[in-house]
Amino acid sequence: MQKRVVFLVLLVTVLASSLLPVSSTTHLCKLEAAILEIIPSSVRNVRSSTRSGKLFDPVIVEKIAIDVNAWGLESQGDGFEGYIDLTVDEKGILRLVADVNVPSGGLNPWSVIAYPEIIYGIKPWSPELRHVQEKSFKLPLNLKGLPQIYALVDYAVMNASTAVNLAFDLWILKTHEPRSPVKGDIELMIWLYKGGGRSGPHPAGKHVKTVKMPLISEGALSEAVFEVWVEREVAGGWTYVAYVLKDALERRELVLNVSSFVVDVVKMLGLDLGDYYLSSLELGFEIFYGEVINVVASIYRYYLIASSDVVDLEQLLLITRRATKLVAWIVPWGYSVDVEGFNDKFTPGIVLAYDADCGLCTSTLRAWADISFRLLEGFLHREKVVYVNLFSEKYQPSWRWRGELTKVMYDEKILRELKRIAGDGERMYIGFSEMTTCINDQECFEELVRAYEKLKELFPAARLYYYGSSGDSVKNMLKLYKEIGLDLIGLDLWSYKYAEGRVRIDDHLAEKTKQLLDVVPRDAFFVGEIGLRLNDVEAYVEPFNKHRRIVEKEGVHRAYYEQVLQHIRELGFKNGYLGVWSWNDEVYAIMSDSILQGLIINEAIALGVLPRACTALEAEGSTSIPVEEGRVLAMQALALVVAVALTLAVILLKWLGNSV
Repeated sequence: MQKRVVFLVLLVTVLASSLLPVSSTTHLCKLEAAILEIIPSSVRNVRSSTRSGKLFDPVIVEKIAIDVNAWGLESQGDGFEGYIDLTVDEKGILRLVADVNVPSGGLNPWSVIAYPEIIYGIKPWSPELRHVQEKSFKLPLNLKGLPQIYALVDYAVMNASTAVNLAFDLWILKTHEPRSPVKGDIELMIWLYKGGGRSGPHPAGKHVKTVKMPLISEGALSEAVFEVWVEREVAGGWTYVAYVLKDALERRELVLNVSSFVVDVVKMLGLDLGDYYLSSLELGFEIFYGEVINVVASIYRYYLIASSDVVDLEQLLLITRRATKLVAWIVPWGYSVDVEGFNDKFTPGIVLAYDADCGLCTSTLRAWADISFRLLEGFLHREKVVYVNLFSEKYQPSWRWRGELTKVMYDEKILRELKRIAGDGERMYIGFSEMTTCINDQECFEELVRAYEKLKELFPAARLYYYGSSGDSVKNMLKLYKEIGLDLIGLDLWSYKYAEGRVRIDDHLAEKTKQLLDVVPRDAFFVGEIGLRLNDVEAYVEPFNKHRRIVEKEGVHRAYYEQVLQHIRELGFKNGYLGVWSWNDEVYAIMSDSILQGLIINEAIALGVLPRACTALEAEGSTSIPVEEGRVLAMQALALVVAVALTLAVILLKWLGNSV
């Protein structure tokens, strides 16, 4: 009997362990990689702060530690006022707030006063600080056995009265034993951002070379330029090397191969990988000296990805939020939209309609706003990036297109509700469109600038866009792009012609598109809208007129869409953003035509609007599970395992009882 009970326990254990999901492993295009999700954290409302009365206040948060690390203030004793807080908030987002007054005694503008940070591994300066590490990526590790380490970081720097950076700090020691750095060790920093103050910071040492490293920035593959700075024998000890990304942005989502920097620095210093160990991998904001220091910054997502194989960065587009740049506009007056049923190859674009004079002054406008807000909340809840189009038109007493208006209006009630739903706006693109008369009028142009400044203030992590129409001045559009620092600028393409058996963009719009593409980076160009009436032989005639009589022919619009998209490619559009009008607007509603959706997706891949890796993966029948959905599936699998194990236990206990 005892042997049978032991057998039962072993059987249930084996069954359970064989069915349990491996929570830290994800397949990226048939490549197995361990993903450590650090931010957002499942541990919430945790703070490291100088308010504790200490300059160092390490706090364990799951598989990392956070520390305010105000090491540069040690020389000040109690001679500074204010505080530095590093907090994991109620949403799991990492928030930095520094509000400090520091006397000038002994400090210079290049003096670092603090490095509020996330620590993974064993920090040489505090080896007693230990957290649980990922089994497949446990530090210290010999560099020869180091897996390929990739990092995803999504951040925003909202305010910096003094110089500040966001940087990795990797401690590479000649021993696997925890100790403070000594001569022969290496400190490797990778600066992802630098700014603030009058001129921004620069690293210690001398600029020795410039290198190019591949990375993903805002969902697009690129070759990034890094300046390399070296300081040998810091304080008579270790060697300091900093790689500084030249193209610094205040808000950005980046993916980079951290291992490639490790290999490059060891090679540059003429050393042997086998002689060194990676002890810790840290990420934080270096705050430089200023008499008055006000810094506000956030990290919204931070993942570490470890793989035994080299990963093509294109495959890692799967884990970014911004690689899908194909927008389907959803109108509140159209067909009902199910958030769960929305085609995930498209990014939802929410049209938020209100009157240019009275805001949400009618029951219809209020009902429309309720629909738009409900959709926005639903998509954000699903971890989607969402576009918001501020549709300030005239609806009372009669409708007038926004392109004819000479005023810009943003309704405070709308902005408050957007703030409640979207927070900092880290997953939101927001802007105006087709403000043609306004952008061509100096007074209204200045109003538009102020409106964007208001959006930047309310949604500091949001990306901002504007797209115009055929009548917009290219000169003024570019002025707006540069003055505001818009992330995206572009045109809608609503005017077509039929020539030589094909539908093409008319000559005026085509020329204007080329003018903008000559100046604007390809990956910042936004074709805000293309659209055609469905099943209409004359869909290219006045395509913007939804009330025009339709000459019925089933599916004829598909060829027209294909031809227009091919013409866009011929104009030089590549790796930009593309909006389709519309997902649900009656005669334009692509939601009702799955064949058309597939055609648009294929053309979007060719245009670089959608990642090829993601679609190729699915075409081969593989499955990629987003990290957020993976957690849910893991819990469901665990529940299934428990149910199966209990059922088997009952059956086997009955069998054992009968056999006795």
